[in-house]
Amino acid sequence: AEPLDDLLIDLKLSYQKTISDKVERIEKLILAVQKDPSIKNLQALKGEVHKIAGSAGTYGYMAVSEICKNLERDLIEQI
Repeated sequence: AEPLDDLLIDLKLSYQKTISDKVERIEKLILAVQKDPSIKNLQALKGEVHKIAGSAGTYGYMAVSEICKNLERDLIEQI
């Protein structure tokens, strides 16, 4: 394989290792919003969703990116 191909594979594998942490952060933020739907909690959730939308798209998870973008739009309307 070409060195660039190896680098891209390594980057994607590194990203995959962070997915469970991202899911855990989103779950905690959703629980926080459910308990207390304050602007602060909604903004924290929106910020995390925004980061995931960008990084997921960058690493080829386009469906995840689109879901996060839609969720972010919904959150913006609520804030």
